[in-house]
Amino acid sequence: MDRDPRAKELANLKEALANFEHQLDAFEARVGYSSTAAQVDCLALTDTQIAFANEVVAAMKNRMTESYSVMGMRRGHLS
Repeated sequence: MDRDPRAKELANLKEALANFEHQLDAFEARVGYSSTAAQVDCLALTDTQIAFANEVVAAMKNRMTESYSVMGMRRGHLS
């Protein structure tokens, strides 16, 4: 059974948005931009899959921020 073309396009758009968000997070991590996890919840009420993806991204952001903080502290102690 074929899926509705609109549903397929919606799934493609969700995937593109998730990929863009991942790339943006990686860029922000490289330049040292610290964002808050509270900003991630903008779409959480519309779709449970998006809400789950937002939680994963927020956890990744927190983990990356903590990793960079630890690396910075180590560099500070070695200098």
